[in-house]
Amino acid sequence: MDFTAINALFDAAVAFILASVEREQNYKQQLAQKDEQLAQRDQRITDLESQLTTTNALVSADETELTTLHDKLAQLSGILTPATEPAAA
Repeated sequence: MDFTAINALFDAAVAFILASVEREQNYKQQLAQKDEQLAQRDQRITDLESQLTTTNALVSADETELTTLHDKLAQLSGILTPATEPAAA
């Protein structure tokens, strides 16, 4: 093999290695972007879970208030509605 062929072989090897390194860097960059997207999604899920917990607490408090209001209205209705008197014998 002459030096020109060896030089061409080394050029091809260097080009192959550089292309491989570039692909690897691109893959690592894509993985980093995906990791960032996953971290953002995890944060969004955490935020939504927090909002859901808060909303659930508010609904529970509203339910308690409505139950209390219903009981008071039932009591008021009992006071305002005249009791039926038993028929005279």
